Amino acid sequence: MSIAYLVRRIVSLILLFIGIISFIAGLMLLLYSTNILYKIEAFIPALLVRKLHTISSFTVSGAAVIHIYLNWKSIKSYLKM
Repeated sequence: MSIAYLVRRIVSLILLFIGIISFIAGLMLLLYSTNILYKIEAFIPALLVRKLHTISSFTVSGAAVIHIYLNWKSIKSYLKM
């Protein structure tokens, strides 16, 4: 197994897991803003969820850039058709 293959696998897993976290945090923020989750805010404050969403979004963005860089040859071949 080559190093490039291992890095691609790790970056893809980071994109998957952190993307899910970012999605859930964003959904929670949406539900906080509509007062649907107002009872849960006592256990998980909106400020904490907002920070988690911001950090995970930046992490996903960075991992996406790395993912595109590592798979640029494949992306170009997909777009040629």
